Amino acid sequence: MNSDSQLDLIVSIVNHDSVEALRECLPTVLANLDGLRAEVWVVDNACAERAGPMVRAEFPQVRVLENDAVLGFGANHNQVIRRALDRSRYVFSLNPDTRLPPDALRRMVAALDANPRTGMLGVSVAYEDGRVQPLPREVIHLPRDLLMLTVYISHWPRLLRWLERANQRRKEHAVVETPAAHEPASALTGPAAEAEGTPSRVVSGAAMMLRSAAVRDVGLFDEAFFLYFEEYDWCYRARQAGWEVRSLPGVEIVHAGGRSTSRHDYYYYFMIRLESWVRFYQKHGGHLRWRVLAGWMRALAGLNLARLAAARALGRERGEPQRTQREFLRRLLRFGARGARPAT
Repeated sequence: MNSDSQLDLIVSIVNHDSVEALRECLPTVLANLDGLRAEVWVVDNACAERAGPMVRAEFPQVRVLENDAVLGFGANHNQVIRRALDRSRYVFSLNPDTRLPPDALRRMVAALDANPRTGMLGVSVAYEDGRVQPLPREVIHLPRDLLMLTVYISHWPRLLRWLERANQRRKEHAVVETPAAHEPASALTGPAAEAEGTPSRVVSGAAMMLRSAAVRDVGLFDEAFFLYFEEYDWCYRARQAGWEVRSLPGVEIVHAGGRSTSRHDYYYYFMIRLESWVRFYQKHGGHLRWRVLAGWMRALAGLNLARLAAARALGRERGEPQRTQREFLRRLLRFGARGARPAT
């Protein structure tokens, strides 16, 4: 396609039981399109709350794709990305439970224009109370991850709260990535940081802009991840292919978070996270660390099943919560027994 006829940007938003959040999000997106040749697409997942009728009635300029089956995060966005690759220079993947500040998209497009080697650009993402949502300094850190698995799978509420607070403090004070030796520190602050962004290992999947040329080189999101870790996987692959991953700290997007998952069973989504966690280690952590992580998960599942069985035998079972936890642990053991699907 001739560059003069190409769009600057295609925006991809997935609805999964998020109709009201989407109704709040879309006006902030549309208000950002001034000066850009852009399209907005909503992928309506095959969930209980379908967004298609609302979008067509209230936002007729937005295009809708309707699924016949429930798809995961990457598979949903890939449907739009495939359409964007030859029609648009960039594609912006956005969660429906977000709100964009004025001029965010133009500034992100300008940052990508200023640095042709940036394949993925993220932004600062904040909770509704103003706290910035931190990113991990290292996605793969085996000692930390074994501790986190122990606390989460064993479901120790006090240790869980302590771990979450400690992890939050660590992330908030961590430097995302040490600048490369050839990049002077002065190039990563002030006007240059606003123009091009700062180097990052990963970005938040709530709001990320991809360069179409980089996607053609790196590939689409790995659809074997149903939910969680897709963006981290893509960032890792992009950096391995020689593309830069950057974040634009001057743009802050509000992310409510969890609206489409908080209504559902905690263990259901936790199991999906664990499956994605193991797959990520399998792809990027090396064979030994992957085996250690997967083996530790199986051991924890078995030990905690034994603990619950002992409590039940002694008449100390607390009813439905422990029955639900027991079924989750059994499912975790079954997952561990069959192993993750081969990583590509």
